[in-house]
Amino acid sequence: IEKALQVQDDSRSAPAVIYLLTDGFEMASTDIRGLTETVAEMRSRYAPRTKINTICFWPRVEDRSALEAIAAQSFGEAFFITE
Repeated sequence: IEKALQVQDDSRSAPAVIYLLTDGFEMASTDIRGLTETVAEMRSRYAPRTKINTICFWPRVEDRSALEAIAAQSFGEAFFITE
């Protein structure tokens, strides 16, 4: 995520949208909360106007919460595939 937020085009503009595709996180729920805070800090530092849309396959409850938070704090959308 950090590398994606640091990408710049020839005019030194950050990406307008990032799509984060995952099948979940192998983390404790407390680490997942830290992840959402870290993503918010990186976005603020590198690309404050970049939307992050999240897409997750077979999310656990913790995954869903984290991905919804990441999307919401960047004005993006969260999508979940459960089938």
